[in-house]
Amino acid sequence: MGKLTTVSFRPSILLTGANGTIGKPLKNYLQQQGFKVFVWDRSYIPIDNYQKMFDFVKSVSPEVFIHLAAITSFDEQQRKDSWLVNYVWPSEIAWICKELNIKLLFISSNMVFGSTGPYSPDSVPDAVSGYGYEKRMAEEKIVTQNANTIILRLGWQIAGESENSMITYLDRQQSIHSFIKAGKKWYPSCSFLSDTIKVITATTECEAGIYMFNANKDLNFHEIACLLKKRYSKSWNIIEDEDFIADQRMSDERTHFSGMTILSKQDYQTFFDC
Repeated sequence: MGKLTTVSFRPSILLTGANGTIGKPLKNYLQQQGFKVFVWDRSYIPIDNYQKMFDFVKSVSPEVFIHLAAITSFDEQQRKDSWLVNYVWPSEIAWICKELNIKLLFISSNMVFGSTGPYSPDSVPDAVSGYGYEKRMAEEKIVTQNANTIILRLGWQIAGESENSMITYLDRQQSIHSFIKAGKKWYPSCSFLSDTIKVITATTECEAGIYMFNANKDLNFHEIACLLKKRYSKSWNIIEDEDFIADQRMSDERTHFSGMTILSKQDYQTFFDC
């Protein structure tokens, strides 16, 4: 498959995580593009009752199921249901989609990797704890349950006001500490949310397999923070830091598309003086 193009048809879609960082704008985008979108409301449809889940999905009968929902927090209190949400639920969804012949797109994360990158689609996930481990285990179980699943790994999202976005994190650090420590030896996987929702939409037409989307070509976190400071007119006090050393970049040209924003030294070198 070559680089992504626009979707040529408009299937009905069942979406989980519709109130999340990615889910809200994705739902709006899909509807604007003419898709019929159904939402899984967990207050009505439990995620620990297989028969009720099966009956619900069957009643909706979507052509595509996009599973976004996840618990990403590092707070142990918030993570008390993380195994159920991040592993058990998607495992059941994979089987249900197989039984009902529904195309499944499972949204995963670069956090499935514990060792240093950069990573290709052939890199072997090796996270051994927390959110990354749960996502890694879910990927393995899902493929066992339903070999026709599409898996799309994403990085940190960049958006103006969205919960859990990079901007929100940087704002919070500035508010708490009056400065932001940003590592110059940390190369995160990240992308602008407006691009991510287009990639998710286009990936619904892909063949089964593992795909990854990252827009950071060669910037460290300090450079990205400086870029965003100017782009969003922030008054952040950014301090260069060397404590965290990691390369979390994913590389998969198949998910790139014309017009997407690439983070690279070549394009943004004038932004780095902050």
